[in-house]
Amino acid sequence: MLKKLLVFLIIVLVLVGIGYFVFTKSSLLNLSSLPVVGRYFSPKVDNNAPANITYWSLFEPYEVYDPLFVKYQNQNPNVKISYEEKVFSDLSVYKDSLLAKLKNGEETPDIMRIHATWIPEFAPYIEPAPAGVYSPTKFEDDYFIPASKALVIKNRVVGVPLMYDSLALFYNKEIFDNENVSPPSTWSDFATLAGSLTKTSNNQIIVSGAAVGSADNVAHFSDILGVLMNQSNIELPRDMDSEAMQDIILFYTNFVKQQKVWDRGFAYSPLSFAQGNVAMMFGPSWELLNIIESNPDLKIGVVSVPQVVGKGSLTADSYPNFWVEVVNANSSSTNKAASWKFLKWFSDDEQLLQAFDEASKVRAYGEPFPKVSLQQKLVSNPYLGPFYTNADTGEMRVSTDLSGNNAYIDVLRTVVEGVLDGGDVKDLLQTAKKDWERLDSLKAK
Repeated sequence: MLKKLLVFLIIVLVLVGIGYFVFTKSSLLNLSSLPVVGRYFSPKVDNNAPANITYWSLFEPYEVYDPLFVKYQNQNPNVKISYEEKVFSDLSVYKDSLLAKLKNGEETPDIMRIHATWIPEFAPYIEPAPAGVYSPTKFEDDYFIPASKALVIKNRVVGVPLMYDSLALFYNKEIFDNENVSPPSTWSDFATLAGSLTKTSNNQIIVSGAAVGSADNVAHFSDILGVLMNQSNIELPRDMDSEAMQDIILFYTNFVKQQKVWDRGFAYSPLSFAQGNVAMMFGPSWELLNIIESNPDLKIGVVSVPQVVGKGSLTADSYPNFWVEVVNANSSSTNKAASWKFLKWFSDDEQLLQAFDEASKVRAYGEPFPKVSLQQKLVSNPYLGPFYTNADTGEMRVSTDLSGNNAYIDVLRTVVEGVLDGGDVKDLLQTAKKDWERLDSLKAK
């Protein structure tokens, strides 16, 4: 009898020790995820219990999602969805305020939209999907590789994207037709074309061949650098002061310094392009929407980003960029379960197609689909096909423009503007490496 009691106490102590480690060392693990013993610790959640889900999102007005909310609530009368579109002129304010609220235990929503690059910082406050809702294997089959890299952590799915975006090259069709030229496929062709399409008068640029070369007045300059870094296998901060990175910065800034296809005094690049004063510019799909809305009569073509000529072939890298929906770990167990059940439904093909159609009623097109199964649905779209070129390749970087990571973007901004002001590229990059490492250390705390 004493021996049995001793064995029982040992088992209890082992389980308590495991529980302590799991709950204190990792927010992405819990006892229910452990083999064998997990079944005894899985929370019992009534999937039919009443739930009031609060949902904070970005970029989509209520009228786009409302028909889907109504449909879901009709199918699930026990669930009420309270949706709020957050609008911030500076997304870093949204990021910092949301993260502060989560850290301080203040009132926060059950479902939140965050940028995929925020996952490491938000991880302690994210509730992973139950295995029965999203399995890592199924998720990796359904979504493009950059999404699974960012959102499958420790064999758990921690978020789901409702959209996919990347960098593409926009061009003014009228300018191209008048010059009888075609869009470039390589960076060498891009540089040559940018020079030939630039028109000057009295040493002043009147038509820019390409909005590229500076930081302060070029939208998505850090993304352009990002795709060049992807194509050169640059890892930051490790390679920040490497010769390859120096070459990238000099290649980029020479469009202003040597080729003079762009001027630092020009209006912000999307505005200049919309006014017909620029032949080419880079941007994600949502930037194109802004340009179309600004000038509906402008004839715009879209192609995938230029590639680097390698040994007998071209690189095949993109620059993915997307936002994801995550569930708040601080929510009640009922709301967490209800939130993931809703997100699984919301991210099904049928709902994504409906959301795209609803958005297309109020603008030129909806958010591009995040799922491999729906990619072909947009092949015939006059704008969106090129954003999917090489969708499974390329690294999404923390320096993505307008992603709420302003401090990292400013590190690259200082380098670019510093070179244009006559600074030494090597010295600037060495300083940038230290600044980047400092930001990484602060984020890790």
